[in-house]
Amino acid sequence: MHNCKKKDFNRVCMPATVYVLLFYLLISSEEEIKDTFFFTQYGIPDSICKNLKNSYYIDTNKWYFNHLKKLPAILYMLFLRETKWRFMKKAEIYGLDYNWFLLRGLKLNYIEDSPNIFSNWQSQAFMGYNNKHRQGISEILENIICGNFHNKKYATSDGIKSLHVSVRSTEDYIKNIPQYLYDLKKCWLESSDNKKNLILSIFNVTPDDFKNIQSRKVIILTQPLYVDSNISKEEQIKIYDNVLSNYDRNSVIIKSHPRDEIDYENYFPEVCVFNKPIPMQLFGYMGAKFDIAATLFSSAVGVFSNDSRIDWYSTMGNERLIKAFGIPKKEDYLK
Repeated sequence: MHNCKKKDFNRVCMPATVYVLLFYLLISSEEEIKDTFFFTQYGIPDSICKNLKNSYYIDTNKWYFNHLKKLPAILYMLFLRETKWRFMKKAEIYGLDYNWFLLRGLKLNYIEDSPNIFSNWQSQAFMGYNNKHRQGISEILENIICGNFHNKKYATSDGIKSLHVSVRSTEDYIKNIPQYLYDLKKCWLESSDNKKNLILSIFNVTPDDFKNIQSRKVIILTQPLYVDSNISKEEQIKIYDNVLSNYDRNSVIIKSHPRDEIDYENYFPEVCVFNKPIPMQLFGYMGAKFDIAATLFSSAVGVFSNDSRIDWYSTMGNERLIKAFGIPKKEDYLK
């Protein structure tokens, strides 16, 4: 999907998640946002993509896991870079390094995927995931064609120019990369009304959304566990049913993760459910407050840590979750 109103840009953003998109919008001026070309993909819902005037949606689901389609798709992306997107060679590029097939020979200003993400990636579970590389001819060809970003996710490529973070990181593998530290709530509060309205319009936030999200005393932030690990949807529903057992369900609102596709209203009809794909941090910057903010291990609850009790459930002894994520500790995620 190609949505483009002009031909030349000084900035490129590859967000991949709504949090990274929000981060980029907050640290950029209105003029810089208008001068940005966005490459979006699965983690950015269509309802948001359509609001980005200059953008291209990369549907990797159609070819990424198909060896017959993958290499031709990569070559086509590189062809587009050399024809339609020549501005990439001089533009400042921000975001995540998931689109390694477009980044060959370029530099990336890496934006954190969540607060403290680098300590999480350095943990045994995540670094084990990071180090899983396929072997064989296709791997060798991809390395040759795609260059220094191929299979070098999570800021491990030598093409990383800088890190943009909300919490300063001290992990060994990024210690030599310049870091820029931001107070994102301050960025929001100091934004002009025009910029705030632009951000709200991109995420389709309405006054009713802000009212609804604060309609209960307890908020539970979900995560797409069955997408990111080896558990089933049924197991995920059971996990959140166990979490809900600790609260009066009539006092609870569930905020679904943007990639969580479970319709919780079907399973917990007495609970209020908010499932618009809006990063929870934005509501926190706007002043939303709760008595209790609960999660398994989403760092998004940190935006409420000054005003709410944080109930942190971690992986709840589930062996498959522990294998996928380790045992996340609140003090590591909410520094």
